[in-house]
Amino acid sequence: MSPYRALVATSVQMLIVSIGFVITLKLPVSQDFFAQNGFIVGPGTWLVCSLLTGGFLRLALLRTVLAAGLSGLVLAVAGALFGHIGGMILGAIAFGLTVGATAARAGEVGAAGIEPAFSGLKGRRPNH
Repeated sequence: MSPYRALVATSVQMLIVSIGFVITLKLPVSQDFFAQNGFIVGPGTWLVCSLLTGGFLRLALLRTVLAAGLSGLVLAVAGALFGHIGGMILGAIAFGLTVGATAARAGEVGAAGIEPAFSGLKGRRPNH
């Protein structure tokens, strides 16, 4: 596993989830809406944020969905034990670890599977 890939994925996921969490809470709906529909809104927001993270990091869709699902399970258990914030933090860490582990198996180059800027030059140096 690449610790750097895991750290990058965890950081990006936490940033996007934090923004998504704030946006969701600022929606013009009553608190009763979240009490009655939180079991749909929470996982839905997590999945959307995970897909955004996967798109930002240029991850394969299957890898992103796998990481979202596994980290979502961690988030659910941790959320029940430690509350929303603790669950989101541990879920983001689980997302990053899953991405780091699966990217290392795939043998991708660069952080979180992102190709280096001059990877297509095949050994030639860029002209600056």
